[in-house]
Amino acid sequence: MKTILKNKGFTLVELLVVIAIIGIIMAYAIPSYNRQVIQSKRTEAQNILIELAAIQERHNSVFLQYATNIRGGSESAENLGFAGSSKFWNGSENYRIRLGTNNGYTLIATAIGTTQIDDEPPLFPVDCTVIRINSTGRKWPTECWQ
Repeated sequence: MKTILKNKGFTLVELLVVIAIIGIIMAYAIPSYNRQVIQSKRTEAQNILIELAAIQERHNSVFLQYATNIRGGSESAENLGFAGSSKFWNGSENYRIRLGTNNGYTLIATAIGTTQIDDEPPLFPVDCTVIRINSTGRKWPTECWQ
């Protein structure tokens, strides 16, 4: 009796084709994923700025002036009363929040960290490493707030 042996497995060419296809998919997937991560962290900073702007407006309605300092142990005419490790003045691991006080207020989020410093050209059309909102509701750069 003759026994016929069947080879099981993949040929080298088949394996190389699969590896090439995976490489092409990853070449598109990884940059797209990185852009989405950066945009989500930018949105987090925008949400903090919008929330702080609302708190500033509430502060203005109570004390008839905008706070000149975010920090402080208790709310007073000069500060918003966020002491300790508040997200409002510490920001997050991706952004630092500052308050400018010329003509009302300007809230500024500056990107930090290894991923957020890439929030600029050529990955994005506009440099969004620093985003701002002021007491008139102006948000800039406008391309970063869409």
